Amino acid sequence: MDGEPIDGVSSEASFGQTLAKLKRNGSNILIVGTDASELHTTLCRRLCGGVDAPSRYRLSITDSDSTTQPCTRSSIDAPAHTRTIDVTAATPSTRVAGDTSDQTSLKTLGIESNDAIEELEERADGFEPASLRVCLDCLQRLFEAQPRDDVFQFLHLLTARVDYYNGMGHYHLPLERTDELVRLLEPLFDVLVEIRSRRGTDEHRWQFQDEGTTTEWLAF
Repeated sequence: MDGEPIDGVSSEASFGQTLAKLKRNGSNILIVGTDASELHTTLCRRLCGGVDAPSRYRLSITDSDSTTQPCTRSSIDAPAHTRTIDVTAATPSTRVAGDTSDQTSLKTLGIESNDAIEELEERADGFEPASLRVCLDCLQRLFEAQPRDDVFQFLHLLTARVDYYNGMGHYHLPLERTDELVRLLEPLFDVLVEIRSRRGTDEHRWQFQDEGTTTEWLAF
């Protein structure tokens, strides 16, 4: 997704307008970059919504070993508005070649994710646009532990569910933008965000699929 950069004065205006559209219509955002887990955490919490957004309903799909502190580990969340799914049991640290005993765990994870979203939707008495926020911060672990096709199918179903409710989902993958897996996953997402630290400055760059545009590097 190598679109034209949004530059100059128009950058901020175009960026704000596009973000507003994503909030109205729903979106799924892939966050990549290997520089620092702190940047993943910072952007994660912004995408989850802050303390002034009590109408947010958050689902976090994480694992016990994650270096990113997802939305539900911060103080911004009211317990009644959050659900957390720990995938540790579904992602063993080692797999024996040819062993298929754990391959159905992604189906279970999909069911649990769907049930959690429906429970939050019932509690909300119907989601408003962008009130559902989903964070998945263990994507790399899923790919390391599960067959690639199964993870693709799980992501396809989860992103479709987020779109259905006009929610906002973000997915952390601490790999470089040029990594083969990032390029393969990119078509599943509305936005790809790169994060980096350069000369003491933390930056992020957004690439919008539909518009075919790319922002400049923006400071956090």
